[in-house]
Amino acid sequence: MRRIPATLLKRLERVEQARSNTRPRADFLPIMTIEAWTAEAVVSQIKLQEATWEFMDKPANDLFPTQQENTQAEHERLYRDHKKQLDVGQRDYLKHKREQAESTTR
Repeated sequence: MRRIPATLLKRLERVEQARSNTRPRADFLPIMTIEAWTAEAVVSQIKLQEATWEFMDKPANDLFPTQQENTQAEHERLYRDHKKQLDVGQRDYLKHKREQAESTTR
């Protein structure tokens, strides 16, 4: 490992000292009291409830009808069926996968 010249170290020390004098300081907001914090939290909770009121009594399936849950076994079954349908050589299979990827990215 090479030695660092003393002049370079002194120069770096001067630069660091100059930077420490002009360091930016954070300007934080004053700490809120518990009562003020609670008042703001209650108001934001009421706004949130009003914004989501129409969804409160609906089941999850009605909210997101396109959502589909597949288990690992289901994925494996679908993959096996897909490979059976193809039943072609490796090159054709890779070509099909490329086409499938292109169609999903369009």
